[in-house]
Amino acid sequence: MMVTVAHATPGMSVPAGAALHSVPDTWPMESGVPKSAAERDRLADEHIRWIAGKTGWKTVARPQIETRSESELATMFFGGTTGSDSAGPLALYAREQHVLFLSDRLVFNTLSDESILLHELVHHLQVANGIHFECREAEEGQAYRLQIDWLKEHGIQDPYRMLGLSESEISALVCP
Repeated sequence: MMVTVAHATPGMSVPAGAALHSVPDTWPMESGVPKSAAERDRLADEHIRWIAGKTGWKTVARPQIETRSESELATMFFGGTTGSDSAGPLALYAREQHVLFLSDRLVFNTLSDESILLHELVHHLQVANGIHFECREAEEGQAYRLQIDWLKEHGIQDPYRMLGLSESEISALVCP
């Protein structure tokens, strides 16, 4: 599986309720000129409007967005260990702090990078709109479904493959 999402548990460096987007080194990364922070913020604002339009939720201000190295993200989330040799964190949304942490590996000149930002912004809007789920799996399922819809709208014929997930894996993200 190429994309994994985990959540902090009490006692970790990141508040309970944080979500982590991580992928192995094989994730399709493009080299090139990274978008500026202002361009990234504009993209985040567009994503927030898109998410609100798809869900009927109110639009909200984008969260504070900070860039960190994958090592720093791993330390924040796992308390000093990456948790897996094959996966490195690319994004983390700290719900209680309303801060989105992004890996400095993300340059936002690919749809894969942009979709990671969108996925994490779904979590921001879930919190800001008071959307509550009985479990984290259902919350993640909604974020993945919106991410997949966005990728399809942007011409990706098989977004599941792009994310390294199957449709059944997304469908299985429900409360036990």
